[in-house]
Amino acid sequence: MSLLVNVPLDGLSAVFLDDGGEIHKEVIGAKTTSASPPDGCVVIYQRGLIPAQGVSRCHRSLISPYKIKFREATANVPWSNFAWLPSKESMIKRVACMHSNLDDSVVCFDNIGAEDVMVVGMNNRLGQHVYGWYVAFPHKHEVLTPVPRRHIIRILKGTTAICKCGRCRHPLYALVNKRNRRPFDRSFDRKAVTYFSEFHKCVLKSKCDNHHVSALPTPPGASKQFTEDTCSLCLDETLVASTCVQQGCNTKLCSECISKTRGLCLLCDRSKLNNSVGFLCHSCNNATPLDEYGHRCNRCQETTLCVRCFKNFDMCLDCHYDITTR
Repeated sequence: MSLLVNVPLDGLSAVFLDDGGEIHKEVIGAKTTSASPPDGCVVIYQRGLIPAQGVSRCHRSLISPYKIKFREATANVPWSNFAWLPSKESMIKRVACMHSNLDDSVVCFDNIGAEDVMVVGMNNRLGQHVYGWYVAFPHKHEVLTPVPRRHIIRILKGTTAICKCGRCRHPLYALVNKRNRRPFDRSFDRKAVTYFSEFHKCVLKSKCDNHHVSALPTPPGASKQFTEDTCSLCLDETLVASTCVQQGCNTKLCSECISKTRGLCLLCDRSKLNNSVGFLCHSCNNATPLDEYGHRCNRCQETTLCVRCFKNFDMCLDCHYDITTR
């Protein structure tokens, strides 16, 4: 779930994390003499932020032909959820399996290596990455078979260093679940099928609703009161309105400049405007610059995603958690 699940937002203008992981709050009406938040922090909530706009996306080639199965249900895996794919040579020949009726044949799994496995990644409720290891046997018709734990360990031990220094580990070591150091969690199949099925439905709905462009839902400053004065940014004599959600200064901007600054205060929010702080994407859980943040979730339409997740039709962690805990 989101980091904001236990944070009441009434009376707050922003919530951010410092580089030590501690949560800080900006209170509406509080006076500040320095740029807030400090450089290097990550904003996880910003009141009054205007959503991003003008970014197009396409659903074509979004879903892979490979499926994960749980009981009788199957779901196609989106390409963006693959954290590791086999080499092109292995993708062509796949893995030779002479025991089509024995899914867990020791002979079959003993033949696979790092160049044959497919690793699927998802987010858990805390935004941490969890992984499932699979292999595509030819007789399975693109339904992926989970790799047993003992063979994951064998594959990892058989990998070699990826550079001449001999100390850098193979990238597959980073794709092992951290919880209890278990390489594979059997509940992953159930959650993956549930989530990917809902993901496919949301993509189809978005396609039908023509939601292929991240657009501004309301004009900039539509709810603000404009008066005749000088814009603090462009210095034009025109209609201006206050943009400071902290109510800590008298900075006023015209409609065009409000759009450029995404509704942030030119003075109190200057550290957010000059990209010295990041904004937390509520899907991939990574910090992103302001100009790449503010795109909508493909399910709840909250504008808390980065541009990369928006283009992948991803959902926020709250929606992800709601789907996988049904």
